[in-house]
Amino acid sequence: MAQTRPSTTAIGDALRDQVIELLEAEGHKVTREVRVSSKKVDVLLEIDEEFRPQTIAVECKNLGKNMSQAELNAIYADYLSLLDEGEITSIFVITRLDFSPEAKLYANKKRGQLEIFTIKEFEDSLLGYRKYCRNVRDLFSEAGLENYYIKSSIEGGGTLHDQIVEWIASPTTTPVAILGGYGMGKTSDLLPDASKVFR
Repeated sequence: MAQTRPSTTAIGDALRDQVIELLEAEGHKVTREVRVSSKKVDVLLEIDEEFRPQTIAVECKNLGKNMSQAELNAIYADYLSLLDEGEITSIFVITRLDFSPEAKLYANKKRGQLEIFTIKEFEDSLLGYRKYCRNVRDLFSEAGLENYYIKSSIEGGGTLHDQIVEWIASPTTTPVAILGGYGMGKTSDLLPDASKVFR
């Protein structure tokens, strides 16, 4: 029996649903298929920041190729009246693949009003390792741990910190695993360096 391929609409909806799930997992207010002024918006993201609340129109495009400048410009133009009227503060365009170099240059000129992401970049910006490290680094400072933490020592002498710094600087590609029981200070020991790397 022949299998039917999903329609382009279903494929596009799957990307949109994935984006909505990511945003909702982060606790954001998301509304789908809502009318804003005279335009129907597929996804509306509301971020209730104390000093700068944002209302963002999110466009998800599951194209079979990198998005061109012309395609990106058409999306921006479609939302321009909402931007001008203050109904939205910016537009997020998210694709499954990537954007052409010209489209990236165009988006860079519209920065603040137009932000572009591949789905991988968007996932990383919400849930990625860099964000995790920033959050853990901030906890290290807020709790005052940086004022009294004693660096972990290793068998044979020296500190774990110095050993890791030496490994980072070396040309080796051999992975390193840090083993120790719960509460031994594995994560905390690396946070001072995370503060330099993850800004």
